Amino acid sequence: MKSPLVLKFGGSSLADSSKFFHAASKIAAIKKKENRPIACVLSAPADITDDLLKISKAFVQIPREQDALACVGEQISAALMAMALKKLGVPAVSFNAFQLPIEARGKYQKAEIKSVGTEKIKAAFSKGKTVLITGFQGILENSDIATLGRGGSDLSAAVIAKFLKAEKCFLFSDVRGVYSANPSIVSSARPLEKISYDELIALAREGCEVRQLKSVIYAKKEGVKLQLASSWEKSGGTLISNENSGREISCINLSYSPNIARAALIGPNPQKNPGLKKAVKDLCLKKKIRLFSFSQAKNRLICFCRPCDADKLARELHSLFF
Repeated sequence: MKSPLVLKFGGSSLADSSKFFHAASKIAAIKKKENRPIACVLSAPADITDDLLKISKAFVQIPREQDALACVGEQISAALMAMALKKLGVPAVSFNAFQLPIEARGKYQKAEIKSVGTEKIKAAFSKGKTVLITGFQGILENSDIATLGRGGSDLSAAVIAKFLKAEKCFLFSDVRGVYSANPSIVSSARPLEKISYDELIALAREGCEVRQLKSVIYAKKEGVKLQLASSWEKSGGTLISNENSGREISCINLSYSPNIARAALIGPNPQKNPGLKKAVKDLCLKKKIRLFSFSQAKNRLICFCRPCDADKLARELHSLFF
């Protein structure tokens, strides 16, 4: 049997029945194309978890019971996806954290998965079934259910991929992957085919929201390849692995404070390139951008400028390197 693929779908991809069927069609297409076992990790349908927790605010806040409540949505998704796949002629079975089991340690609302039972998953694979697994949750030693915190379903997917020795773990969401810059500032920004774990972690440390950060850190530690891709488009997305983009600069991130802005150049080793600072200085001199100073950190070179020059600097840097 070929090594499996793990696919994860977020709540916005499961907001209503039409989106469930769209995701189901994507699962079916991947299974047919790849001809290998598929395990899908599912978040709760959009807004369900938030709505349940809002209701709970009228009552006494008990972490154990809040976790029991917060885990309801993922089981809804797993069961509905099994039904959607069945309608498309794809045999499927759903499992929750108790059934596998997914064993966890730690505290309510911020538990960590320590092991995943794979026997039932592999038995389903042997029967040609696609497996649907509830994300965001694990079972503590006292048999209580506990959630993994923000980004928990992405982390669930990466952990399950590790225990299944999966070929790759796909994280499907509303975006096409990692971009070379913020498209709302740099219109020529493009999605990257690949980027390293370290570069993506550096991007997050510069303030860019990387929703999958927990899973990226775990994947780096365990050597799990991640593919960030769109639920809605056919583009391949961005591969996250030990392999960098192959470019001197992989992407540019812009952030602001009241009196100064910073443009971070993210790459394999920009801090070790002595010619990079000169190239940036020459660019700023030519474009009349007031550059204050530089700072260095792992996988990034940071340029400081006036806030009013920041967007222009980001666009010019993107043109220089892309």
